[in-house]
Amino acid sequence: MKSNNPRSHYLHETPSTIAQSETEDEVSPFFVDLTLLNESNLDHLRNVGLLPPLPVQPVSFIEDANDSDGEDGLLLSDQNTSSMEDAAGVISDDAADNHGEFDPYAIRLLREAHTSYLVNALSTPLSKGFVSLDASHPWMIYWCLHSLDLLSYFDHPTSSNNHDDVLMDVDVMQKADLLMRIVSTLDSCWTELDVDFSIEDVMGDARLNLLYQQQQQQKQQHNQQSNNQDSNDKSQDKSYTTTKAGGFGGGPSQMPHCAPSYAAILSLSIIASLGSPSRDDENNIPQSSSHHPYHKAGLAALHSLSSKRLQLYAFYVSLRVNASELYGVTNSTAFRMQHDGEVDVRATYCLLAPCYLLGLLDDENDNDDTHHHNTKECQIKKNSNLLKVLAITRHIASCQTFEGGFGAEPQNEAHGGYTFCALAALRILNS
Repeated sequence: MKSNNPRSHYLHETPSTIAQSETEDEVSPFFVDLTLLNESNLDHLRNVGLLPPLPVQPVSFIEDANDSDGEDGLLLSDQNTSSMEDAAGVISDDAADNHGEFDPYAIRLLREAHTSYLVNALSTPLSKGFVSLDASHPWMIYWCLHSLDLLSYFDHPTSSNNHDDVLMDVDVMQKADLLMRIVSTLDSCWTELDVDFSIEDVMGDARLNLLYQQQQQQKQQHNQQSNNQDSNDKSQDKSYTTTKAGGFGGGPSQMPHCAPSYAAILSLSIIASLGSPSRDDENNIPQSSSHHPYHKAGLAALHSLSSKRLQLYAFYVSLRVNASELYGVTNSTAFRMQHDGEVDVRATYCLLAPCYLLGLLDDENDNDDTHHHNTKECQIKKNSNLLKVLAITRHIASCQTFEGGFGAEPQNEAHGGYTFCALAALRILNS
């Protein structure tokens, strides 16, 4: 509906505020006051499901005692029976206002239409026009999967053990197969790459140290020692060492990037949670997940995240930029979206959020990773975390403008998207 509130008054007119005003003028014809529509237009909105149907007033029937033909004569009665009240005139939750009264203008979400659209986008090949989004495979998956999760599309797959309900079984199997294919597609977008770290960083960060130890053991097991090293490897310089990191690209064989890595990790996290053990609501007892139809997909997603988390951490650390040299902000650290890519607060958020989900920002020792690698090197400065230093917070703060919001970089104009990224990153860092 059209808002009666006046438009916001800007403190300072900029090209962005001018563009915003022009956009509002262009779209204003598409926003109408529903109370001003005629009845035929309202009927159309009700027929397509955007507005709730008008409640039917319940009526009851009584037998006509004066019927002399012996036929069942029925008359309308002013008194409503309880059964009729249950059958008609009931106001659904999405058609009621704050006081429980029927609201004929309550816009409703077309859940089935949205679900059908999203499932179709994930299940069928896209048209050739989508070639422009070839570098956005994980993003398209995340947008659709997250929306389906919000719409409860994957909820209650095991509500009944009745094997006679074949249609339900087939539907659940199709959903489980869809989740498995999503995991496979995301795994195909994973790319490894060699990154160089100083020995000081490796020795001072528990996770980098552990990843280095693991990869050294693997090289020894496969007899791939220094004789097969790349000529560009800085490992000949004793102050540097090469580590195999990794991230998700926009598609198969594409270079790792913070944005598709963000989308891929969040998508895998959703699938891992769908296949995780549920809990008995009454007794709060974990239920076995081995027979859960999404257990296989959830296990595959969890394994993918677990096996890649340390390499992801190394990739994220390798994206650090000395912001002091770029912007003149003393002792500040920024991040690139990819190697040789742009620097902005979007990158900071896109790597901190996945790290938070994967437990890579924990202050305590990474027990799961260090349990079997309790080497002397891993004991050095274990509490150091290169992604939780004050310099990162200092750089984010330097991106705030006089308008109150945050820009992509220091001295940039404030922007809603970058403001979200900046505030979310600060919240993750507890800053």
